[in-house]
Amino acid sequence: MIEVWSWPTPNGHKVHIALEELGLEYKVIPVNIGAGDQFKPEFLKITANHRIPAIVDTDGPGGKPFTLFESAAILIYLSEKTGGKLIPKDPFGRYKCLEWIMFQMAASARCSANGTISAPTLQKKSPMRSSATRTR
Repeated sequence: MIEVWSWPTPNGHKVHIALEELGLEYKVIPVNIGAGDQFKPEFLKITANHRIPAIVDTDGPGGKPFTLFESAAILIYLSEKTGGKLIPKDPFGRYKCLEWIMFQMAASARCSANGTISAPTLQKKSPMRSSATRTR
């Protein structure tokens, strides 16, 4: 059983989608980031960065409980746990897939988060905003 400590955000949904696609049994444990649940001691036991998502796999490597945070790491782990169903096995396909995972984590996820979290801030005039931020 995999516990998914998450909240309905783009990063949280990535893990839910992967679990559904892979047919893995899981249980969602809500971490209400609007209420500050990401700072609760029980959540901090499984993630060092206070961010969702994080997982606890009760049947991790060697049959032992295993914790993991950061959505890209979780997606790679889940793929490998199920025999590589989401990531191609051939080296060319694997690295092209990993390239897109890293791009998504570094670029597009940040842009979508900035669009939802920072939209009110973007309306304010601030010398701290970069020209890249102003053009989004």
